Amino acid sequence: LEKLRAAAGSAGTANATYSDAVATPDRLLVYIARYDGANTDGDNNPFTGGDNAFLWVKVTIENSADAQETLVNGY
Repeated sequence: LEKLRAAAGSAGTANATYSDAVATPDRLLVYIARYDGANTDGDNNPFTGGDNAFLWVKVTIENSADAQETLVNGY
């Protein structure tokens, strides 16, 4: 879990950290970001703020509408 939290980087970013190499057929892109589910900063943007209790994870196939998203307890 600590590696996922580090991969998420700072609030407001979504890094494609664990993606397949460029030009891989059906390339998977994995995005990880800190998620402010409690809206602690009051801006209604779940990807900014001080609440880092959750990590948002999205996996998608490049150039495709196919994707899966989930929230993971960040602690």
